[in-house]
Amino acid sequence: MSDVSLFLEKGTNGEYLRILDFDRDTRLYKRRMRRIIPPFSNPGPLLKRQNIQHIFANGSSFKKISSLWDRIILIPEMKEQVFSALRLVDENIREVVLVGRERHITPMVLFNNSSLKVPLSSLGDGINRLFQIIVGMVTAEGGMLLIDEFENGLHYSVLPQIWKLLFKMAESLDVQIFATAHSWNCISAFREASKSSGADSYLLQLGRSRRTSNKGEVVVNSYGRDALVAATRNGLDLR
Repeated sequence: MSDVSLFLEKGTNGEYLRILDFDRDTRLYKRRMRRIIPPFSNPGPLLKRQNIQHIFANGSSFKKISSLWDRIILIPEMKEQVFSALRLVDENIREVVLVGRERHITPMVLFNNSSLKVPLSSLGDGINRLFQIIVGMVTAEGGMLLIDEFENGLHYSVLPQIWKLLFKMAESLDVQIFATAHSWNCISAFREASKSSGADSYLLQLGRSRRTSNKGEVVVNSYGRDALVAATRNGLDLR
């Protein structure tokens, strides 16, 4: 499922009007949309919201993270949201600073009660993944955050806390999150977070049709909050 992404458009009555495939390269997607919709036509409310951040399955380059960090560094509230998220992995983290320039940018971690500065990359894949997700989340305010293979590098034990945090941030920052996942632990954590949140949440299961009429075509099963709880309770494999 890593080669499939979903783009949802919500109608005025709350229903989903269509599901579109788009390439993993967001820039290519935007170029296609500009060709489809003339520049002087009315693009509608969805296409006016162009603040889209994309966290790839193998992570984002530190150059990209650095450009996003420049939008955060002067806003204390945004910085603290990033640092608070990292404390889910290590409660002794005080802050992160980026040192270097251009291709040699290195995020360095500062700890409480210590003058030691440690490269973020040396602390494991999980904290690097979380740092990129949260930086993307904070800078996607009023827009969308796309996450490929959400669970990559993250230990299953922190997934529930991360999803709860993202649900909370999504409401406060007005961000729509679209994430792909293969892990049952990730789906279970998403389910638990959705139960305690007032935000709309859906799980979309992609598969190949076995019907004679459209055999082999990609089909989508949608599960809202209550349906997701019931499906997982009954042991339905949603991966």
